[in-house]
Amino acid sequence: MSETLMLIAEALKLAEKFRDLDFKEKMRVIREQVLELQEENSKLKSRLKAKEEMKAFGPHNYFYKDEQRGGPYCPVCWQRDDKQVLLPASADYMTGHERYCQVCKTGFFEGRRKEQIEISRPRGFGQWS
Repeated sequence: MSETLMLIAEALKLAEKFRDLDFKEKMRVIREQVLELQEENSKLKSRLKAKEEMKAFGPHNYFYKDEQRGGPYCPVCWQRDDKQVLLPASADYMTGHERYCQVCKTGFFEGRRKEQIEISRPRGFGQWS
C-alpha cells in the first residue's frame, strides 16, 4: 500500500473517534481518487516502457522489440494507434515481395518478386490462319 493510502487510512481511523460522517465520506472519495490515479499512473508507465522497447530498424523501418528478436511490428499501427501488431511473413504478390498488415491493411513492399510469374498464352491466340 502506498504512503498516501496509509495516511488516508489513518485519517479514517481518527474520524471514527469523532463520528464525523461528512469527513469520512470525503476521505472515502479521496481514497477512491488516489486509487484511480495510481491505476492510471501504472498504465502510463506500461505504455512508456512499451514505447522505449520498440525501435525502428532495417531498410523497411519495421518496429522491433527485444533488440530485433521480437517483430517485425506494423509501423502504421504502432505510430498511429500505439498497437503492437505483428506483421506476417513476407510473400510474393503481383506487385512484388511484400508484407500486409492484417489490421490496418497496409502493404509494405520489400523488393521484387522472388519467383517469376509464368504467363501462358491460350491455344490459337495470336496465330495466323
